[in-house]
Amino acid sequence: MRRYSLLIYFLFLVAEGVLYAQDTSPAVDAGEVVDDWSAPQLTIVFIISSNANTGYAQVGDTVWVNFSADEPIDPTAVNVKISNQEAALYRNEGNQTCSKYIVMGAGDAEG
Repeated sequence: MRRYSLLIYFLFLVAEGVLYAQDTSPAVDAGEVVDDWSAPQLTIVFIISSNANTGYAQVGDTVWVNFSADEPIDPTAVNVKISNQEAALYRNEGNQTCSKYIVMGAGDAEG
């Protein structure tokens, strides 16, 4: 049996109003939105599967990609592909910590 690495693609869509940081200091109107135009940085990224060996996945296993960003992101604007499949949103915590997943199918390479 050949083992293949799961291919993970992160594509951040940066468009006006999608990513923003809001300054809530007393000197700034609390309703003001400040566009910082800098892409968020992923501070934690890990991949895990439902297989007994969580670093390996085969047909029928669920594979999750978990990540945290240093600023709020729109989880619907983050595209994650696992084994060339679009991953679905599993969890979103405060628009900064997200999980996306797939279930490995018959056409997916084990690994």
